[in-house]
Amino acid sequence: MPIIKTRLALNELKKDDELVIYADDPAFTEDFQRFCYLADISLISKQKHVENGQEYEIYLVKLLK
Repeated sequence: MPIIKTRLALNELKKDDELVIYADDPAFTEDFQRFCYLADISLISKQKHVENGQEYEIYLVKLLK
């Protein structure tokens, strides 16, 4: 489901727009890397973050098309 939500958000963007994604699903990282490759999306940065004991990753992506 996180990839689908990401795709829907990306559908709203124009070329060179950026999107910040917060993900706490451990499987998201591998799925998302494959998705970026297939969808021509550039992963600008990825960082781990912990808040109130909850660990998640923050992705910044850029739409290339």
